[in-house]
Amino acid sequence: MLVPLDSWGRESLLLRDGRKAGVGALLGFTEDGKVEADGMRLPVPHALLATLDSIQSAQLGLPPIAPVRLKIQGRGILASPSFRFQHQLVKLDGTPVLAPKRDGVLLAIGGANHVLLDPLFSLIEGMDAFNAIPPEQIDERFLRWADLKPLLPEDALVDNNLRSMNIVRADAFTLDVDDTANFSPQLLHHLKGGAEESAWEEPGVGVPVLPDGPQRDFEQKFKSIGARRRYKIEGNWFVAVPESVQQALSVVHQIQRGSLAERRAFLANPSAVLRDRLEGRVDDEQIDSIFEETPEFLSQRVTHLGEWEPKINAYKMPSGQIWLPDDDLVFGVLIEGRIYEVPAKDAGGLLAAIKKARANGEQTVEYNGETIPANDEAERVIGGIAEGVRKKPERTSAKSDQPKPRPEVPILLGNLDQLDFQAKPRVIRGERGGFPEVLKTTSLYPHQKDGLIWLQEHWASGSTGALLADDMGLGKTLQTLAFFAWVQEQMDQGDVVRKPLLIVAPTGLLKNWEDEAEQHLAAPGLGRLFRAFGRDLSKLKTMTHNQRKRELQTADWVLTTYETLRDKITYFLPVAWGVVAFDEVQKVKNPTSRMTEMAKSIEAEFFLALTGTPVENALADLWSIVDLIAPGQLGALRDFHNRFVKSDGDEASESIAFLGERLMKDPKPVRLLRRMKDDHLKGLPEKYEHVVKEQMPLAQAAAYDQLIAGIRGEKMEPMAVLKVLQDMRRVSLLPEPIGEEGLTDEIVRSSARLSALIRILDEIHRKNEKALIFLEFLKIQDALIPYLQQRYGMPHPPLRISGSVDGHIRKKHVDTFQSRPRDQFDVMLLSPKAGGVGLTLTAANNVIHLSRWWNPAVEDQCTDRAFRIGQDRPVNVYYPLSVHPRLGDASFDLNLNALLDRKRTLSREVLSPPVAGQAELDELVRASASAG
Repeated sequence: MLVPLDSWGRESLLLRDGRKAGVGALLGFTEDGKVEADGMRLPVPHALLATLDSIQSAQLGLPPIAPVRLKIQGRGILASPSFRFQHQLVKLDGTPVLAPKRDGVLLAIGGANHVLLDPLFSLIEGMDAFNAIPPEQIDERFLRWADLKPLLPEDALVDNNLRSMNIVRADAFTLDVDDTANFSPQLLHHLKGGAEESAWEEPGVGVPVLPDGPQRDFEQKFKSIGARRRYKIEGNWFVAVPESVQQALSVVHQIQRGSLAERRAFLANPSAVLRDRLEGRVDDEQIDSIFEETPEFLSQRVTHLGEWEPKINAYKMPSGQIWLPDDDLVFGVLIEGRIYEVPAKDAGGLLAAIKKARANGEQTVEYNGETIPANDEAERVIGGIAEGVRKKPERTSAKSDQPKPRPEVPILLGNLDQLDFQAKPRVIRGERGGFPEVLKTTSLYPHQKDGLIWLQEHWASGSTGALLADDMGLGKTLQTLAFFAWVQEQMDQGDVVRKPLLIVAPTGLLKNWEDEAEQHLAAPGLGRLFRAFGRDLSKLKTMTHNQRKRELQTADWVLTTYETLRDKITYFLPVAWGVVAFDEVQKVKNPTSRMTEMAKSIEAEFFLALTGTPVENALADLWSIVDLIAPGQLGALRDFHNRFVKSDGDEASESIAFLGERLMKDPKPVRLLRRMKDDHLKGLPEKYEHVVKEQMPLAQAAAYDQLIAGIRGEKMEPMAVLKVLQDMRRVSLLPEPIGEEGLTDEIVRSSARLSALIRILDEIHRKNEKALIFLEFLKIQDALIPYLQQRYGMPHPPLRISGSVDGHIRKKHVDTFQSRPRDQFDVMLLSPKAGGVGLTLTAANNVIHLSRWWNPAVEDQCTDRAFRIGQDRPVNVYYPLSVHPRLGDASFDLNLNALLDRKRTLSREVLSPPVAGQAELDELVRASASAG
């Protein structure tokens, strides 16, 4: 009997030999949009089947893995047009396989059927494709072999010539920069997936393709011969370069030989320069994928002197090379939590004094009437300044024939070390009151009406800006759109000249702004929209300066991204904006990033910052946001750091209380408005949180004991601490990986948390309700899909949203989940980071955090997919916890839960960072590993 795809997880599917079938991998393919059902059939390409592991293959009833190895020989010299691969399958004892018949992944040997999985399948397919490439296309042949060689298994029989050649493909590059603005490309390769030990989680990104020695040899060759499609490097390394990467490298090579001014202008914004010079040859998306900007020239603390240069300040010492502009510059340096002022010219002498004191066994040195510690930290920090002064490039002569390059970024007064700029109030702009005429959603919640009035008061009073920090799901978008429409009415009445409105938002939220405007505003809404992203942004690139200015000025409202604002700031600078709204404004939380500086360079009547997490990681996040909307209100960053960040204990509580008064009570109107759903959204139903404790079975407890036995009492580095924490999380969820039998009742019973999950879902199923399950381990998600469908007889497999699901499929899954019958049990599986933002899933009124996230704000974002406006049923939030039978409350899950509860309580007070610090993580490991 044929079983429809939607019923696979509900039925007990059997293989032809009577064994139970496991279809989790196939359903995972469908959930991720890799395959699509064709009626009763599910066509799966052979290349996708080849990615299965041996367990998944057995679950599907495929033949056994072929007991073969691959013998590879090269006929001729690889670099010659006549070269061809010869490959042969051999048995494990080395004898040839006679007359094998292969049909994709299926392999028949002597009448017995087998399956040929990766990497052998991809190697054979790739070598056949290599041989089919015309001999004259030597560069393409090199690229093909560079892709194949990493697939070689250890037991592949490869002739010595091929085995000794290190052939790599460089599909991206970054820049290695020194303190004189000299730079060289460092070639990268994008990883296709994670390492085996992290296979449960999402894959990583680019890594250098060359070791240090060959990399230096490549740099010398690049300087002398420029951008090529292939390079022969010392140590028998061969580098293959795709055409798009070569074109980008040719730009780098041209600028590399330019003047100091040209090089610095390039380093100020390399992505933008590459886009401009490669326009028409390489598209923007390709450039983003082939060039990676690194923190050394993207996220350093900077100063604008017409050029971008990394800058040392009192709050974070940069790594790597250091650029210093003037000998008389005074730096604030942070040593053991205290700031000391050190002129650049004194750094060398102070460094010598610190070294001498340490050699003599002294703990401190006296400097300018202050006592400075003589320790590793002081020597490193002061040494960095001294080295920068010693290597500082000579000033360019005023008589130089080389013209100073035109600045590509605005010069800013940053308010970092001292208060350079303080915003002045605008003129009084009328009076607050009333809804705008185009607002068709007039049944606002009370807190939304209050929020609109609060924004109107800011506008009317001449305020420069405001921070709307409402909890997630309270309707910040609706309040903003209503405010925008009201401001346009004020402009039309003559209070202020009509000016365009700008919304800067993460890429994934742009469509949401358009949809919300259409939903809540009657025609013509906010008027003509210009989309300064995608294809419309390409239109701006073809325009002259004045044409661009006119295009943006005549728009009624403009949507753009933070990245566009950073890279194309000159498009926005000449426009006088009415209101600029920064959605998810924590994107500019770094006070000295280029993105933050560009955001602060725009001229506008009013700035509106929107975020549910104004303090995401550190209190300096809040300073950076307030310095954007009301420069000067919180003083210079250094003074802010001294007063609010450095204090501790009672002093810290008093300082933060004062800061809250200054932002939320003292100014009229208050600068920061913060409302929580529990307090201000009376229209929402109740939310109940359930901590579900489940005792570990003996096998799981034994696995936990074995893990902590190896680390008890050891002092670990921060990275080791993180690895131990990940291991504890995994063992506390599942003691052993799921085998070829898939997820079974027996495996569920072996896990305390999975047992609790099923008990919770049984009750949800009994009530015919829907649930969201947040879990970042992808293979467990795969296994849960068929298991849950079968256990609960679901008509469709549970939907899944993970990081590998693109935006189109995300929206399709959301729409499907929301539209299914209200009284029908349903489940959606989500990865916390992928499914925790930008989704409305109010069809579910149950949220289960099967695995925990370190930042409770992320967990709250996940919960708010269901607990938000539009939810009309009580919401139950479940936290299943594994309890060790001997350790009890000292078990890892309970320790982590207590830590997250503490951080969550602090984060709801708005001014306390929710992320656990290193000391807290260390204590979490200690408490979970040393008890009992």
